[in-house]
Amino acid sequence: MNKFHSQIIIISAVYQITITSEKKVTVSTCFTVQWPRNIKSRFTYLHLVLSDGVKEGSPENDDLERLANQIINEWKKLGRRLLESDEALLDAVDMDNDKCSEKAYKMLLKWKAAKGSDATFRVLHDALCHDIVNRRDLAEKFCLVTDD
Repeated sequence: MNKFHSQIIIISAVYQITITSEKKVTVSTCFTVQWPRNIKSRFTYLHLVLSDGVKEGSPENDDLERLANQIINEWKKLGRRLLESDEALLDAVDMDNDKCSEKAYKMLLKWKAAKGSDATFRVLHDALCHDIVNRRDLAEKFCLVTDD
């Protein structure tokens, strides 16, 4: 990923923290900034400067299939993070599929179906980076915004 270097002056920052009944924490940030004079697209610039680079939204099935082909040894560890240790579901996926890549793909599809709009690139990124899964390389490859 290419680094984007420039300078803005942050005048103020406001943080809003929301905690749901499911103990899910969301932090929203609003910055007031002074823009460099040579910036043409302030929205794009702000996104590049303030984002940690994780894609917005949910992965498409093609993204999940490509990932599945590369997590054949870690699919169950990843599944425990994404499906909150639903061992019965993971065992069913394991028994219903012969190839490891297909097990991984089906697990990812079940995660996406179970979580709906909460099955995001952010959640996938964090699960891949979990110290037990330890696949930061795949988190970067599949979940980060690229310049392509």
